[in-house]
Amino acid sequence: MNQDTVLVRGEIDAAADTIQPCLTNTFTRRPAALLFAQILHRNGESEAAAQLTRGANAMPRPFDWPDPFLREVQSLRLDRQRLEDQVNGLLVAQRLPEAEVALDRLIAVFPDSPEGLLLLGRLRIQQRQCIDAESALRRHLKIQPNSLNGTIQLGLALLCQERWQDAAVVLRGALALKPDFAQAHFNLGYALSRTGDSAAAILSFREALRCSPGNANAHTALAEELLKNGDPTSASAHVQRALELNPNDSRARVLRERLSGKR
Repeated sequence: MNQDTVLVRGEIDAAADTIQPCLTNTFTRRPAALLFAQILHRNGESEAAAQLTRGANAMPRPFDWPDPFLREVQSLRLDRQRLEDQVNGLLVAQRLPEAEVALDRLIAVFPDSPEGLLLLGRLRIQQRQCIDAESALRRHLKIQPNSLNGTIQLGLALLCQERWQDAAVVLRGALALKPDFAQAHFNLGYALSRTGDSAAAILSFREALRCSPGNANAHTALAEELLKNGDPTSASAHVQRALELNPNDSRARVLRERLSGKR
């Protein structure tokens, strides 16, 4: 039974006794003082009631009463973010066994976390478990259909399986989300080249370079396609640029030798 119920029933003395602990609690002091002022007023102590009301109104409004369930949820949310950041860092460092352990902990608590599924897909791609990667990434995209990162990673999982046409479809979807994504243009060019559509691959590699002119790999890939299409002059220019950007590019060196033999 709370103090409001006791007061409504007219049990003034009981109400006064019940409310006393609340007058010293940080979270309840202000509303308790206002309620106690009502008790004093009903008890005929109008001046004391007025003074207590003025004092209560001058008090700052209290914080909400601590909610242990909300605190637990917030704690789990922080744990999830911490685990996600940990897994991501391990993936970037290519510490795959440790990433697997951390990811197992994350997924055990948050099995349908879209970020967890994305991280799982990335891990499986790095482990060359590409079918499992595709499965995780499709689950991720079912939750977040417009996830650019998820779409790109799904494209990589399909490239890993040498499903060139399927990968091209997915990568075009990524470019619909972000038309200036250089890596998506490059990966699309790679997929199209493998399907034998060299003309379309050339367009994609040119788009990759338009978005990121300093991409040595794109210069090399474009040079290869141009050479296939009988344009050694343009190919040579891109090989030269690739080697300026990355003198250790072995593919560009091989192309340079091939082009030298054509002169």
